[in-house]
Amino acid sequence: MLKERQAALPDNNTIGILALPRMKALKQAPVEPDLLITHRGRPGGIEVDGPYFKGMRSDDYSREGLLRNAGIKHIARIDVRDSTTKEEVEKFVTDFLKHLVS
Repeated sequence: MLKERQAALPDNNTIGILALPRMKALKQAPVEPDLLITHRGRPGGIEVDGPYFKGMRSDDYSREGLLRNAGIKHIARIDVRDSTTKEEVEKFVTDFLKHLVS
């Protein structure tokens, strides 16, 4: 859905999509969000949870804290079990991008 949104935008207003980027924050091990998205000069993170995911673990909170402290203010989570239709994913992407640039 992000790639569809990206393709619909003009070159001077595009979305950057980085999948599983490794990022060094502090002196700890690298942090690797599922997706790092840039739009209109703002970075945001998307974490994709699946059936293996049983609620946020302490390392998830720690990773999100490191990302926020490094300047990624908006981080959203999507669970693939709750996103079974294209409309649900479109709504998630629309809401994510709206919050990212507000």
